[in-house]
Amino acid sequence: EKEIATLLQHLQSGKYPLITISGEGGSGKTRLSIALAERILTEPTRQRYGDGIWFINCANIAADVTTQEHLLIHIGSLLGIEFQSRTSFFQQLVAYLAPRSMLLILDSFEHLSDHGLVLIDLLQQTPNLQILVTSRHDLRLQRTLSMRLEGLDVPLLAKKPLDYALRPSELSQLLQVASVKVFSDRAHIIWPPFTVHKG
Repeated sequence: EKEIATLLQHLQSGKYPLITISGEGGSGKTRLSIALAERILTEPTRQRYGDGIWFINCANIAADVTTQEHLLIHIGSLLGIEFQSRTSFFQQLVAYLAPRSMLLILDSFEHLSDHGLVLIDLLQQTPNLQILVTSRHDLRLQRTLSMRLEGLDVPLLAKKPLDYALRPSELSQLLQVASVKVFSDRAHIIWPPFTVHKG
């Protein structure tokens, strides 16, 4: 919730057209970006993207000599652009995006970090575009905002001995901790009868 609130604030301000969520694999980058998009879509007062929020998985884009071209084609194809051969892919993408108001979420961008500058070039020519990138590494580009996910906090009650029986008030407090909620949700999916109890 804290990270979503921070990201919403920065997106609404428009000061940073490119925001990077970085963190180790499994730290929740993709989940956070999807939760953020859902929050924007369910709160009309925050809706500033008349042409939508687009989730673009970049994991399968090959990192080779044609990477930048593949990235532009991948983005454009998912947006429904039919590229022509007479002008560059970049200019065609700019022409499509320039009159539109969108948020692009580029997920799993870590292997493409050397091509981050093309995102800056794109943003300079598309005034109503914002890009949110998830990556294991910070892109380290100017005019961007970076948020590092370090994982959820471990509750203080976790330091108690294993045979410690929680009081009802402590159990209630524990069930409000984000890391316990995520653990409980995941365990419940695997084994539906699972519950967190006082022991």
